[in-house]
Amino acid sequence: AVAIDRGQGGSVALAAAYHVIKTTGGRLAGIPDLRDVRVSDAAHLLADAAPIYHELYATGDVIEHCCWFHCRRYFYRALETDKALALGPLSLIAKLFEIDAECSEIPDHGERTTARAQRSKPLLELLDQWMDRHRDQVDPRGPLATAIGYYDNQHDALHRFVDDARLSLHNNLSEQHLRNL
Repeated sequence: AVAIDRGQGGSVALAAAYHVIKTTGGRLAGIPDLRDVRVSDAAHLLADAAPIYHELYATGDVIEHCCWFHCRRYFYRALETDKALALGPLSLIAKLFEIDAECSEIPDHGERTTARAQRSKPLLELLDQWMDRHRDQVDPRGPLATAIGYYDNQHDALHRFVDDARLSLHNNLSEQHLRNL
């Protein structure tokens, strides 16, 4: 999880907190340590869709922001059974990352946010249309239905990145740090 706190004057503070426990199998598992998380107004938490975060979102003090790599992973898993269909959303998601990389070179935050939003919103609309068109055509027990369900359930949190260019599309760095515990 990566907490993005806009703080005073729009400055950005990033934080990652984990509580490490030993599982019954003896493996280490990083559980986000949310006991002492304090946030100011308009804080975003970039994470996967794990239910452990729901308590934070319930107060409205923390705004849920989901990782596009987690979403992408579900469509990637669907390649084995529904390759022709899964390639559609995968290509649109890849284009979102291209746009993000290109816009990251724009130095002014406002211009970067505007450019990223203008270029990303049409792709997000195409993704929504793709979901609407194919939702009822896939095996409800298959991996593509799971991918569509994930997208539907996380829709608003996945789309929030267009509101502020400081919001990342993924939380891969924090996931890597967690694996290194």
